[in-house]
Amino acid sequence: MNSPLSFAAHRSPPGQGVPVDRALVGFLSRLPMLEGVPRTVIEDLACSAQARRVSRGTVLWSPGDAADTVCFVRSGVVVTTRSMGDHDVTLDYLGRGELIGLGGGVRGGEARMHEDGTLLSMSRAAFDAWLGRHPDLAPVFLDCASAEGRRLAERLALVSMHGAKSRLALLLLDLAARFGVRDSRGVIVDVRLTHRELAALIGATRETVSVAIVDLRSAALIATESRRVVLLDPPGLEAVAGA
Repeated sequence: MNSPLSFAAHRSPPGQGVPVDRALVGFLSRLPMLEGVPRTVIEDLACSAQARRVSRGTVLWSPGDAADTVCFVRSGVVVTTRSMGDHDVTLDYLGRGELIGLGGGVRGGEARMHEDGTLLSMSRAAFDAWLGRHPDLAPVFLDCASAEGRRLAERLALVSMHGAKSRLALLLLDLAARFGVRDSRGVIVDVRLTHRELAALIGATRETVSVAIVDLRSAALIATESRRVVLLDPPGLEAVAGA
């Protein structure tokens, strides 16, 4: 079965008859990891990328698949998981502007679309060729490649903390920092997560998370609406997380 991200051989760099997608170049140039990078270098990268609209629930890759595709998340949310013995650990939810798939060899976990979105995919060969033409950017992407390992360590450290309510408060603060949208009430975590999905991120049961959410809501620290959490009092949540 073909991957939803599989595609033909990558295109040629700029200057070889390939039109440059200006919207794609604009998106890439605004990414923090590419801040200050010359436009010609970003155009070179854009010529290797293809935009793919991917539906919620689509598995991008599974454990054991060849690590032959690199993707930027242009819209939507991707969830990554990894098998740890007899159960799966949810590593992360990744949104706009984040890079996935840099690890080499074979995939150690699964990546799946959590919400409908658009991915900018390119073959690993095309990405490596681009990086070879611009080796001064290698440290930036080396850090990106090690991010999955760091996130796994963070998740395991979070699970080891005492108190599900403290773990949940810390998780909500982390999600707000990455998916937060401010409104008059506070900060909306703009990704829809069920109690079960939140539980998988902190190593708790769904029932425990439901009780913790009720407690945080009763304390006027959060509100919930349409499977989204609104942080009403971030400093108060920080105090709970610290406890």
